Formats: sequence, structure tokens, C-alpha cells
Amino acid sequence: MAEYAKPLPVTDADSRRFWEGAKQRKLMMMRCESCGRLRWPPRDFCNWCHTPGGGWIEVSGRTTLVSWTVQHHLLHPAFSSDIPYAIVLVALEEDADCRLIGNLRDAKPEELEMGMPMAPVYEDVTDEVTLIHWKPG
Repeated sequence: MAEYAKPLPVTDADSRRFWEGAKQRKLMMMRCESCGRLRWPPRDFCNWCHTPGGGWIEVSGRTTLVSWTVQHHLLHPAFSSDIPYAIVLVALEEDADCRLIGNLRDAKPEELEMGMPMAPVYEDVTDEVTLIHWKPG
């Protein structure tokens, strides 16, 4: 695998299961064992009911496009060949208040419509890291 020149996510104790799931082509989310809400980013307590702890579940990956932006200005030299590119915000089918961000794949920004279904795209960027992006679907 060629060397990946772009910034990589930092895996910590809270996010490890998410990134391990991505490597296996699974979308893993932390769920509160008290109120059942999903949370992103993963952390030691629920965003909604503030109960400590939580467990991990695999979610479907079915999402809805909530918003997007097109990046025209270069903020990091490693992205120079990507400009312009779209960044999308998607809401999970299992909990619409739980939202993830990623780059748009397999479509042009002008093809996007608010509320359209989206699906994950898994991109192995190093032997250890798989990123999750989004495409219409």
C-alpha cells in the first residue's frame, strides 16, 4: 500500500471499536445502555441522559443527507489535488440525532439533495486505518 500523505484519525480508548469496525467494513456506534441513544463521538457518558458507560452495536449504515459543504480553499497541502471536494453530514437511520461527517464519494456535489439516502464507503488508507466516506445510496 502506498504511503498515505493526508492526516489520519487518532485512535484512542473511546474510538478504538469504531475504527476496528471500519477495518472490518462495519459501522460500529456506541449506545447508551440507559436511554438507548447512539452517540458520536464515543465517550464515557451519554450525550443525552449523562449516564456513564455504554456498549457498542453495529448499525446498518443507512443514513440520510442532512447537510454538505464544498471545500474550495486549501487548508492542508495534502488535499491540493482534491480541491474542490464535498464534505457531507449524514444522520443515522437508527438515531437521526446521531450524525457523522465524511467526504463525498461516487457523486458530484451538484447531484446532492437534502434528505437523500446515503451509504458508507470504506477506504483502506494504511494497513491499520480504514476511513469511512459517504455516497448516494
